[in-house]
Amino acid sequence: MNETLLPSIVRIEVPGSRGTGFVVRFERRAPGLAVVEVVTALHVVAHMNDSRARQSTVWRDGSATVRLQSGEELGFRLNGAARSGFPDDWALLHFEGGVET
Repeated sequence: MNETLLPSIVRIEVPGSRGTGFVVRFERRAPGLAVVEVVTALHVVAHMNDSRARQSTVWRDGSATVRLQSGEELGFRLNGAARSGFPDDWALLHFEGGVET
């Protein structure tokens, strides 16, 4: 096992669901500011039955709270800033803003 990958595993919580994800991009923009992208299963952040019926992603309401290994929590909006692979069950969440870690 590659121990260096473990800090990239994150906890994701949204109203009515929770799961895990993996940080695929962490780009520091300035002191305290960063771009963070996380990949997760689409069913963690979207309504899959509704998505199947519409044949497009139906995001869960609001935002996803992503807890980094440091304990810091980031709010990821579930909207056009997120991308998804329906029906392949993946989502790429995008965050830009203040990050302490």
